Amino acid sequence: METRPAQVGRRQNDLPERASDSIVNRCSTAGTTQVFNSNGRRRLSPEERWYALFLAPTLILLLGITFGPFLYSLYLSLTSYSLTKPGGPKFIGLQNYLTLFQNGQFQSAVLITVLMLALSLTLQLTLGVIVALLLNREGLWVNLMRSLLLLPMMITPIVAALMWQLMLNNEYGVVRYLFGLVGIASPPVWLGDPRTALLTLVVIDSWQWTPMVILFVAAALKAVPNDYIEVARIEGASYLQIVWRILLPLLRPTLVVLALLRGIDVIKLFDPIYVLTQGGPGNATETVTFHAFRTGFAFFNMGYAATMAIIIMIAVTMISSRVLQLFRLQQKGQVR
Repeated sequence: METRPAQVGRRQNDLPERASDSIVNRCSTAGTTQVFNSNGRRRLSPEERWYALFLAPTLILLLGITFGPFLYSLYLSLTSYSLTKPGGPKFIGLQNYLTLFQNGQFQSAVLITVLMLALSLTLQLTLGVIVALLLNREGLWVNLMRSLLLLPMMITPIVAALMWQLMLNNEYGVVRYLFGLVGIASPPVWLGDPRTALLTLVVIDSWQWTPMVILFVAAALKAVPNDYIEVARIEGASYLQIVWRILLPLLRPTLVVLALLRGIDVIKLFDPIYVLTQGGPGNATETVTFHAFRTGFAFFNMGYAATMAIIIMIAVTMISSRVLQLFRLQQKGQVR
């Protein structure tokens, strides 16, 4: 009776060594058998291997579509390649990148893009939250208003730009007519004045995409527990205090995601600029995306345009990753 526990102990001590020496270690969980190799990694079952085999062509195609253009653009950014000059791409290393950061036009385009980004996000997030709060109730007219507010988002951007071009026409546009009704016979040339062209594009973009913010925020408001609001009302909090102290903190994750999505869309905004201003007057509305387009398809300098595209992609990726990282740390209470 005294030697048996010692034998059991010796067997238990031998188990890890035997398991590590074995090539395959099997364990059963919930009626299924999982196979592990000598490194402790799970091996695919025959069924999973068939799944992977059938998915492989689609995954290879998606990877090719995703990374193929990127790798080609990266290659072009390291070359001197112009469609107006004979010969193919000529490798020049990082010369395009060094020239780009010393280019005054590119620096001006970056400043215009940052200004447009700040104005658009501020206007769209502010209006989106206010309208979503106003529509956060039940009723026939409220449901009708929600449906009508989503209409601009359903219009193709190029069609919306053409519509605004007609409305802002300085001779027969409806905007000029409305200003005339209030006694302003000579309103500003909205798209022809450098002082108002960028702001006009911000308004047009906000008109079309603020409904997206409203939709996201309205859905987030429906997920807020009603108990929080009832307790705050019992404690005597006003509506503004409920919004500021309860609703906005709970909406913060949604607003961060919306800021990232809309920020990326504003940076790559192209259709309204191409239709309405062509980057003008002068270069008042020439963002980095449109500047890269003009460099590549107006001046046919494909290598230099590819360099801008790579820089834009890297900048957007780094900023988005940093914002998400700070947001996660804030959620954990490590950053205020």
